[in-house]
Amino acid sequence: MDSALITGMAAVLGSLAGAFASIATTWMTQRSQRIREHAQLELRRREVLYGDFIAEVSRLTGDAFGHSLEHPETFANVYGLFGRM
Repeated sequence: MDSALITGMAAVLGSLAGAFASIATTWMTQRSQRIREHAQLELRRREVLYGDFIAEVSRLTGDAFGHSLEHPETFANVYGLFGRM
């Protein structure tokens, strides 16, 4: 084979390998960023949900010290939050 042909083929294959490596690296980086963003979003959602649950239970606990259970429907919101958790 001609040495010029071998040199040209090596250059083309090297460029293709470099391009493929760059594309693969970009794809993996984007994927990991998407996974991280989804995890952070889920964490924020759970923090808000748990905060709402604690606030509602605290309010009902304070109310329970002064009253007997005359209106059991007041616990519906707590059961709804508990079910979402």
